[in-house]
Amino acid sequence: MVCVKPPTNTEITMEKEFSTFDIMKLLVIKRERLREWMNQGFITPTIPADGIGSKAIFSILDIYKIAVFKILVDAGMNRRKASTWVKENPKLGNERDAEKLTYVIVFEEEGGGRWESYLEPGPWNMEQEIIKNPNWEMGIMINFKRIRDQIKQLL
Repeated sequence: MVCVKPPTNTEITMEKEFSTFDIMKLLVIKRERLREWMNQGFITPTIPADGIGSKAIFSILDIYKIAVFKILVDAGMNRRKASTWVKENPKLGNERDAEKLTYVIVFEEEGGGRWESYLEPGPWNMEQEIIKNPNWEMGIMINFKRIRDQIKQLL
């Protein structure tokens, strides 16, 4: 579960650009944890910091991706797989597609060898999919619309 916390004052002032501090406040992520994820390349800002004293700049899409990454890691997916999954999924590739997304479903095959995902704007039949894919061992379903709506409400 991603905890989304409202800013306590006017910390978030940019309309389309957000700082590391904004991410920490919105998604309730400790500074050290966020810094570790960035240093190891698990998450990347739209505009990386280019030296001492400069700030990394995040977009709203980056915030959505970090929220999904956090949920996947908290649910047990290792950080490398979660990062790859978030970065390589086309529906999370641009803001327009992310605005249409209602849920994200990630399944792990037996033995942890492969993660498969569904990013859908509409209804999905779980029973039908499990029958077609009997090797699925574990699944994570994320209500992306709820995350998106919560984040937007706080901005």
